[in-house]
Amino acid sequence: PQLEEWAWRERRERVDACLYLRDKKEHGGDPRLWPQQRVGAAFLVHSREGAILADEMGTGKTVQTLGAMNFLGTNALPALIVARKRALKRVWEPHLREWCPDLSVAVAVGSAKVRREALEQEADVTLLNYDALPYHTRLAGYGNHALRRCVACGGERQSRCVRVNQ
Repeated sequence: PQLEEWAWRERRERVDACLYLRDKKEHGGDPRLWPQQRVGAAFLVHSREGAILADEMGTGKTVQTLGAMNFLGTNALPALIVARKRALKRVWEPHLREWCPDLSVAVAVGSAKVRREALEQEADVTLLNYDALPYHTRLAGYGNHALRRCVACGGERQSRCVRVNQ
């Protein structure tokens, strides 16, 4: 019974609301957005976690996401934006400065050390390119040099340490 109640609530609050937005031509929201972008931002807000904004290239997915972040306020923070490397500085960073000037932004580009320092900042929004993502997660045991250090040596020696293979 609890599962059924949850499923119907999800249907009412998320699915039906998103289906309604799909066919709507206009939606309130940030006047800087085009009408179809306001609908997209509202879709992101209503669908909460698990939404995919799969509009065509050039339709303003970046600003729709920022419009949704503005609406959600601190509930959307901290945020991690994973994008193509070129898109970080060319698209996301200037849009964040324009659309969300009060948010602190950390851009994690450069060497592994520089990226790590950016990720450790207590920024509202952190930008990271998806090529670097596997190097900064504990789930990526292969290829992450920090996880290959020898525990027996206190992390001082690399994985070539004799004790690692014992």
